[in-house]
Amino acid sequence: MAVVGILLAGAVSPAGAEEGRQHLGRGIARDGDRLIVADPAGDVSVNLEGRQPLPNPPAGLIVLRRDSATGGELKILDRRGSPLGTIEIPQAWTGFATDAGVILVPQAPHEARRPHWLKFLSHTGELRAEVVEGLTLVSWAVGPDGGLATVSEAPGDGTAWVILGYDRNGTENWRHEVKALTRPTALLTAGAQLVVLESDLEAGVSTVTIIARGRAPKSHRLWNITQMVADPDSSRVAAVGQETVALFDARTRRLLWRRDEHLDFVLRGGLRFDRRSARLLVVHAERDRPAGKAQLKLRSYRLSDGDAERAALGASSLDELPSVVDVETPPEGGRRVLLHDRAVTAVPESAQ
Repeated sequence: MAVVGILLAGAVSPAGAEEGRQHLGRGIARDGDRLIVADPAGDVSVNLEGRQPLPNPPAGLIVLRRDSATGGELKILDRRGSPLGTIEIPQAWTGFATDAGVILVPQAPHEARRPHWLKFLSHTGELRAEVVEGLTLVSWAVGPDGGLATVSEAPGDGTAWVILGYDRNGTENWRHEVKALTRPTALLTAGAQLVVLESDLEAGVSTVTIIARGRAPKSHRLWNITQMVADPDSSRVAAVGQETVALFDARTRRLLWRRDEHLDFVLRGGLRFDRRSARLLVVHAERDRPAGKAQLKLRSYRLSDGDAERAALGASSLDELPSVVDVETPPEGGRRVLLHDRAVTAVPESAQ
């Protein structure tokens, strides 16, 4: 894992207990061969025993993976380190955990294309559903309640796409077809709506289509959207690109607000909803290619009207831009951004 240098404006957490730890999720960090899990009843230490912890596990869970020449396994634990189940993964398959269970898909070692073959299991390994389609699976996104949205290529000239939405048990709820030169993306909301993003790279225009039960699909055209994220607690969906931030209500299919402003590069994991302050957070980088550096920034938008606050997070090497694990609100106030290898306290731009 690359080490990211955070300099200047952002205040890095002091050395000591957190030095050398790799942040993996909210309240979860790796320290050598142990996981340290923050818990109100006291921090929990989990011996990895040669397993690899998976980053950004579902809330309330720890997920450990072990690979072998004949397959592998996923071990699921609660936040106190108590085992919930161990899933055996067959050879040539891979798997990931959700809030509701484990989903297995065929491996694709050399490209992001594989048969559309899904197995939905419980955390204890019970098979709930198996789905096979005559399609090529290219991407998926786990929904807030453990459902799954998939994007698959249909047979033909590479311009026909089938988007499927499954509930947490593997039951198909949505099937939507798209004709496009560029692969679309899709997600499910907490309200079980399906949201599809199509991009015309040549024109620099994107279309966000919201599909809700009992209503016709509704589309919104925006400038060059690159990422979407669903609010875990509502039907809101945020979309962001280099020149636009927008918030939708998928239940009503409405665009709630839109802000046309420059965001050079949104970090991986940097678009997220803050449940505690009813704001949309965007962690982004302003890249200086000649200098080989980037200034990291935090922009916070009020959900009700899009009013924005800005803060600085320091500088990073352009070749080693970090991923965002979480954004915390410490008891003393302000915001603390967890990058994969350190924590940085956001400094409001008005205070500089």
